[in-house]
Amino acid sequence: MSEPDTKTGAPRRFLGCGCLAWLGAVFVIIFFLSLGIGTGWMAAFFTLLFGWVAFLGRTGERIHWNFDLIGMGLLCTAIGLVVAHWLLKGLVRAAGEARGKSWRWPTKWTCCGAGIMGLVFLVGMAVGGIVHQIGWIHSNPEPLMEQKGRNWEVLGGMRNFATAYQIVSDDGTNDIAIIRRDIWDSIDGHWSTTRRTLDVRQAFHCLVIVDDSQKAQGYLIFPRDPSVAQKAGGYFCFGSAGYEAAPWEKIQALLSEYRDRLQPL
Repeated sequence: MSEPDTKTGAPRRFLGCGCLAWLGAVFVIIFFLSLGIGTGWMAAFFTLLFGWVAFLGRTGERIHWNFDLIGMGLLCTAIGLVVAHWLLKGLVRAAGEARGKSWRWPTKWTCCGAGIMGLVFLVGMAVGGIVHQIGWIHSNPEPLMEQKGRNWEVLGGMRNFATAYQIVSDDGTNDIAIIRRDIWDSIDGHWSTTRRTLDVRQAFHCLVIVDDSQKAQGYLIFPRDPSVAQKAGGYFCFGSAGYEAAPWEKIQALLSEYRDRLQPL
């Protein structure tokens, strides 16, 4: 009789795929999910998982280490562990002698107990932080999400407004009454923002700079919402020159400079 083959081969990989293959499959699945449900949900998912990395990057450089307190804390912890281990070791030995047995308290039990207590404190701090944040979010009237960077929708709406103004003022009359009438009667499609049906005439201020004869010499366009205006800035134009974008500080300076010569459109 032949002896049974006792050699055991290498463990078979599940479906013959290695870790790299599974990682590639996960990325492919995430890619198709982003096509189906949008990148916003996937960005929120990754932010939830790895947002703490960016948080540490922002706050790490602001942390100032107090090594005196850290050293005192480590010293007190070490003394507490030594005293606790000595006390527990004596109690267990005395209890064993009272029962005629040889009991002892291992050092690793003291270390495990200290680790469990530290973990309990960390969990308590985390729960306290979660409760605090939930209470703050519930009572805070500000939105949970804020769009960073440049608000292209707002900028596009102001450009549409500026383009429409340039179109209706091409005749060169510079009559503010005619410009206002043509603007309000315009149906050329410049009044909708890129992603909403919002009337840009209700979303933005358009102040015309007039001379002594009430002829238009330029204009300023900026959002009505002050918080949006601070981030997006505005557009301005003087004479026959094309419109230009400007930060909110420059728009404020122009508003102060031409305060007595501004007329709402």
